[in-house]
Amino acid sequence: GKNAWVENTNLTHEIKSFIDQENVKNSLFLFCAGPFGNILTHQLFEHCENNTYIDIGSTLNPLLLEENGLNRGYLRGESSRKKICIWSS
Repeated sequence: GKNAWVENTNLTHEIKSFIDQENVKNSLFLFCAGPFGNILTHQLFEHCENNTYIDIGSTLNPLLLEENGLNRGYLRGESSRKKICIWSS
């Protein structure tokens, strides 16, 4: 949707309720939900710091979507994946 935060508020509450009801602690949550993944990781960490929440972005797209999942340059083997980031002060 156009506004993931507003449209998925119920989902965020459902996950928080699940964590509370099942007493989920010391668990790993992986998200590949577009921009909403960033919101989820932040909101859930604020809710329960005893878990690890990671937004893994589009890394699983080829496994989940097969050929349609090759929607990022680095997944298609483009030369940009060989770039080196150099940090300087």
